[in-house]
Formats: sequence, C-alpha cells, structure tokens
Amino acid sequence: MDAKIVNRDIAIDNIGNYKMTDGFDEIIQQIIINMSVPKGKFIYDRNLGSYCRDCKDINDLKTIEMLINESLVNMYDVYVKVTKAKMFSNNLRLNLNISYKELSADKEVIIYDYI
Repeated sequence: MDAKIVNRDIAIDNIGNYKMTDGFDEIIQQIIINMSVPKGKFIYDRNLGSYCRDCKDINDLKTIEMLINESLVNMYDVYVKVTKAKMFSNNLRLNLNISYKELSADKEVIIYDYI
C-alpha cells in the first residue's frame, strides 16, 4: 500500500488524510514514477528512474520502450508497451499499455521537461 499520487502531488481526502492505493493501481503508480524520474537523480534511491530521456528521437518508440522496461527489471511480471509519443512544449506525452501478469491497462503519461 502506498500514498496515492494525483497531479504530481499526494492525494488527500476532504479531512486531510492521505488517500492510499494498492494492488494493480499501486503497480501502475510505481511504474509511472520510475519512468518519469531521470536515473540517478532521486537522492534517496540512486537506482530509481529510467534513461528514457536519453532517447532524443521520440519517433523511436522501441528504444523508449526498451529504456522504460530496463528501469522496471526489478518489478517482476511487468511490461510496458509504448504505443504513441508526442512532444508538447518541453514535455513528452506517452501512451502506454501496462501489463502485469494477466492484468493490463492503457495510460497516458507525461514526462515533464523531457528536453
């Protein structure tokens, strides 16, 4: 179980308590956090993050996908497929299909300050 993140901040209920997430939703949240953080930049865990920002050709979906999945190697039975990538401002919008065991979900993820 983990605190739920919404709009890049911890979600709270109407009385100020943290909202929590678990199960497949928690796995999706962990994937999004892991792929959004540049590898080695989170001071409390230098192994967190991905090198997907190193791929400058946003049309090379396979390389972006490989770099994301490489960062998820310790999350067993998880696979992310990148179906679409589009730049807006300095941000990268990715459409993903996230698979975990027999579960799957389509998500849109924004990687801020991509360039």
